Amino acid sequence: EGLLPGTYTVSYLKTGYAGIKKTIKVANGVPTNIETIFLKRQAGISTSGNMLVSLSGQKRVVEIDATGKIVWSYTNLGSIENSSRINTGDTLITDGSASKVIQVSSTGSLIKSLGSGLVLSAFKYPSWVDSVDGNNVLITDNGANKVFEFTTGKQTWSYSTALLRPRSSVYVKNGNVLIADTGNKRVVEVNKQGQVVWSFDQ
Repeated sequence: EGLLPGTYTVSYLKTGYAGIKKTIKVANGVPTNIETIFLKRQAGISTSGNMLVSLSGQKRVVEIDATGKIVWSYTNLGSIENSSRINTGDTLITDGSASKVIQVSSTGSLIKSLGSGLVLSAFKYPSWVDSVDGNNVLITDNGANKVFEFTTGKQTWSYSTALLRPRSSVYVKNGNVLIADTGNKRVVEVNKQGQVVWSFDQ
């Protein structure tokens, strides 16, 4: 994070997506945190091969095609930490300063917001969101030292044991959750019973 202008090579692997490697360019201007989600799914979609890039400094999320052209963007944001495209074509975006995660349609319409109303007290500074279908959503709250799972908008699971400033969390194929526990300089795999089944410590 905190990337300066320049050219970077990024490799990305995610459940439900084909592994891919691409070169991306960060333009001159305000240094930006950049989270790259490759949209090439195993079940092909029209945007196959495009990239979804979170530009924190510009407070927007953009989709870039193979030629570098911006083909979609969303700008009504505060502090962007991460974005993820789900298989419905919608985009999930974490807005850390607003303590919420939003779901936006391909036309730019706000579909729903996790972190508004009664759910607001659950988030302090969400830093990462992961989902395949939009129904089961993992949200990493860096400020609360906690990972939440929401199913159809309702919290169904959480994990916080010994976490310190977790940066991200993703689903793995066996149903467990992989967490980047940044403050403790480790990666842990946790099952839904809250047990650590694997870890890698620096």
